[in-house]
Amino acid sequence: MKIGLFYSYGPHFLKAVHFLVEKYPNDNIVLFIPKDFPSYYFEKLPVSLIPLPWQGQHISILKGIKTFLNIIKIIRSQQLDQFVVLFESPRQIMLCKLSGAKRSFVYSIHKEYKPISKVFFQSLIQLGIARFKGLCLYFYIFLHVYFCKGQKKNGSHS
Repeated sequence: MKIGLFYSYGPHFLKAVHFLVEKYPNDNIVLFIPKDFPSYYFEKLPVSLIPLPWQGQHISILKGIKTFLNIIKIIRSQQLDQFVVLFESPRQIMLCKLSGAKRSFVYSIHKEYKPISKVFFQSLIQLGIARFKGLCLYFYIFLHVYFCKGQKKNGSHS
């Protein structure tokens, strides 16, 4: 069986790697990591490393779409049986569904390994709702700052 794990910075990712190596000692485990990710963590582990064309930085929407499509292409080229992410967020669920893997799992920060329960369209709707809420919050903060910056506060006490 071929299992892919999508990276995340921090100890959670390393715990997930060790968990998968212990749970599936005879299977092919593929780690999708940024090019500059320190590979010495994996020198003694039976895993394959696949570099991604993204370092985790914020990028423009157009460049982000192109990068995301390249990442999907790289993941799909591995023809995975299982794809594992570290968070059950809408974006990670979408990544799972687009990975081409037969099954998708999440390895949570609570060391719980379970199948992804949400369907693609549900995660897409949640992502859209989250984006809309974020834009509304940004707009609210912008208006609050814009209309309040001209007001002077009286700092004297009587």
